Amino acid sequence: MSTGASLFLLRAGARAPFSSRESTRESTVANESQQTSGEASPLLEKRIDVQYPTQKENDGKMPSADDQHHGKQPHADHHGEFRDLPMALFSCFAYMATSISLVLFNKAILSTAHFKAVGVLLLAQQLFTVAVVKVLGAGKAVELPNLSWARQGQLMGMSLWSFLRIFLGLSALKYLNVPMNSAIVRLGCVPTIVAEYLMFRKIPTVAVVISAFVMGFGAFMAAWGDLYFSLPGLLLALGGISSGGWYGVVSKSAFQRQAGAFESDNEWSLLLYQSFGMSVYLMVWVAVMNEMALVVNYPNLWTPSFIIIFVLSSVLASALNYCHFLATNHTSALSVAVCANFKNNICDVLGILIFPDVALTLTFVTGILVSTFGAVMYTAAKFNAVKSSQPQPPSARGGAGKDGKDDAPSSVSSTTSGLTDTSPLSHRPTAVGECVEANGRGEEDT
Repeated sequence: MSTGASLFLLRAGARAPFSSRESTRESTVANESQQTSGEASPLLEKRIDVQYPTQKENDGKMPSADDQHHGKQPHADHHGEFRDLPMALFSCFAYMATSISLVLFNKAILSTAHFKAVGVLLLAQQLFTVAVVKVLGAGKAVELPNLSWARQGQLMGMSLWSFLRIFLGLSALKYLNVPMNSAIVRLGCVPTIVAEYLMFRKIPTVAVVISAFVMGFGAFMAAWGDLYFSLPGLLLALGGISSGGWYGVVSKSAFQRQAGAFESDNEWSLLLYQSFGMSVYLMVWVAVMNEMALVVNYPNLWTPSFIIIFVLSSVLASALNYCHFLATNHTSALSVAVCANFKNNICDVLGILIFPDVALTLTFVTGILVSTFGAVMYTAAKFNAVKSSQPQPPSARGGAGKDGKDDAPSSVSSTTSGLTDTSPLSHRPTAVGECVEANGRGEEDT
């Protein structure tokens, strides 16, 4: 045997006992981790915690734009929608109530009082909102995160969508009559569904889609006798409702996305940012349209009745914008759009009772009823979706263990160092067992 061959055998023999000892050591560690009734392997616990985040960590989070463009699969709904059902219902009703009130006050200012400076009215409402939020924040009456001009710049796009929905909607009225414009506005749920899919990859249920089209069909039925087609007006109105859909979706994303180096926003901070951004765009509107001349020449500018109505409309506008963000945060952009449609039906009925410029016809009444039925269909669809997504008790998911804890983690397997751990984790006080037990009791992060 050659010298080289002898050396090779000696080296192999020296390595073999060491490899055998290492294999024996790994087997011993694995057997001890399976047989012991104490704590599990720290490495296994760490891997399990990483692989299985709690439901609390998932609630309310939505895929970011990067996730969407890197293979994020579409999902049927947001995890955080209606997570606090009482607050969601309250915010929706508050949004509709303030919106109806503001419509009536704006109607009184623009039609009854013949105040034609629409841009000035909207600008005053936005500046009033900025002042109120700053005062409340300075007095610690509301919680505001650290505000910054950089964050304001990030959210100018949200304010632009809000401005466009108003500007394009008012511009459409120059070419369309009120019934036709009202019918198109009630189609706002359709572009909102599209915007939610493009932004969040959110796929609505069949019942939700059907209810949206029923509401739109009812709107066209209500305006059937007075429809007036104009291509420029149609394009402007469709641009307005599309901007409204994107405004709602961007508002929702502002809550869910982390602001990078900035603190996460709440309803009050978004209200402040949005109102300030809107003020910038409205100042341009007022300057271009020379509306200050209309204000100076308005004969009833300083009458007490006009001042009271003007101030109350600003208060209602602030409340409406806050309720919009509150409802968007606790529900979805589509739910807020449905509330807006239902609110429009109520406004039409109140307009018949209060103002004499709306004629009552059979097709109008039938269309309002059909559109309202569509809103009820949507409410039922969302209620069933929320009910089916509620966490079930352990008994409904297959029973509990000896100590009353859920046995769901018992099928978990974790691989480390080439070994597969199939030990009964449900009898260990691990972090995963505690998370599953908490979710089984229905504890949610609100």
